[in-house]
Amino acid sequence: MTVTGFRHQGHRKAPRLSNKLAAVGVALAWLLGPLPPAGAEKENPKGMVYVEKRSVFLKTGTKTEQLTTSGRDREPVLSPDGQWVAFSREIPGKAIQCEKDEMEPYECADEQLWIFGLGNRSERMLLEPTPDPLGNYGIHAIIKFGNKTFSPDGKTVYFETRDGQLSGAIHAVGIDGGGARFVAPGRGLRVIKRVGMEEMKGLAGHLLVEQHRYFFSGGSYDWHWVIAPDGKTLEPVGDSIHLDDFARKLDIEYMESGSSSNSSHGRPFAKNGNIFLKNESGTARLTNSGYDRAPNLSPDGQWVAFIREIPGGTRMCKDPGRYGCATEQLWIYDLGNRSERLLHEAADASPGVKRTESITEFRKLTFSPDGKTVYFMTEVWFPPDAIHAIGVDGKNGRHIADGYDFKVIESADKEDWTGRLIVEDRVRDKENNLRYLYWLVAPGGENPIFLGNDFAEFARQYKIEYMEGW
Repeated sequence: MTVTGFRHQGHRKAPRLSNKLAAVGVALAWLLGPLPPAGAEKENPKGMVYVEKRSVFLKTGTKTEQLTTSGRDREPVLSPDGQWVAFSREIPGKAIQCEKDEMEPYECADEQLWIFGLGNRSERMLLEPTPDPLGNYGIHAIIKFGNKTFSPDGKTVYFETRDGQLSGAIHAVGIDGGGARFVAPGRGLRVIKRVGMEEMKGLAGHLLVEQHRYFFSGGSYDWHWVIAPDGKTLEPVGDSIHLDDFARKLDIEYMESGSSSNSSHGRPFAKNGNIFLKNESGTARLTNSGYDRAPNLSPDGQWVAFIREIPGGTRMCKDPGRYGCATEQLWIYDLGNRSERLLHEAADASPGVKRTESITEFRKLTFSPDGKTVYFMTEVWFPPDAIHAIGVDGKNGRHIADGYDFKVIESADKEDWTGRLIVEDRVRDKENNLRYLYWLVAPGGENPIFLGNDFAEFARQYKIEYMEGW
């Protein structure tokens, strides 16, 4: 079947889908007839893992057990058989050194991959970060251990790491520490747990990966591909819309991945464009739009903030390739009364719009410690980006500061710092070297205090903990 009527950037023809996948309709931007509803994520009957005070906990029913005590752990994930917990552990002092060396975040190898065996109640390191043998920070380098996901049989841990040349790379290692390997370039790792469509059941255990590719005539496109566990590229799926169609049509269930948004109240996640919440009671489906992503749970377990893509938003923009094209909205779900509502609209921006009023996207959704405010970042017409906030009631929307990154302080030795923001700025000195500068900013954006250019050491000195952003 030939794909017709579908165009990528620059009106160039997109690669042709295979007959096998096109036959089930994933190649079409339109699908005739209603799609079946996305199936619910099945909870792991062995429990739920999360991080509190940078240590890993396991919650099974009403019982909670602390597994690690390092104070440097994050993003745990539980194997499907309930025997293993994979997680990242920060290397002491490494982040500080990276900042002093003026390294970009993707260059800083500041964490290791660890695993905890629930059978013998012991932990061990699986992998150290490693440089690319070909030099620089290419796809064979292991710098970070993001989006950790077990294989369906629980014997392999997949993860993705960023690099300075492409969008990222997928790697894998056995739970015994053997078989470490580069799998494929790409990001947005998903491991297929189960396929409902009978003739496609063989895809279970395969990976879905987004890759940034280039046309021979110039320009580029981002498509998702089916990748075998050995790294062989099998089939193209298409862009994000096609991926959701693919998952629905084949009735695909994904493996759970490690997330920094896990808490004792549960773990929100997005599947097939809908938001779910997993906790000790099971898994509940919260939204049904088919366009939702990037959920974050408030610290009191009352709210889930998430992003909803505007259907056809890109096609409605006057210039879809421009940063100022608004294609998403900020929504919130109230777990108390089980209802959702629009929290903040976005709007196309231009140099004629004030920086403090330009909101075209919602990145890094982060709650305040009291759960009453949602902070986020948006790109504006000239760097740096802008940081905004809005109350969970939809009131008091405000511009906080301009900056390239931010963190919300959850706790610190200085009590009046709780709830304040750390905002990162970047400047060039006389020798054109990049310098990182940090400011302490109040929740209203007032009275910024300059902290200097070595904030990591400053944060360690005052035992600062941060809210998780998504």
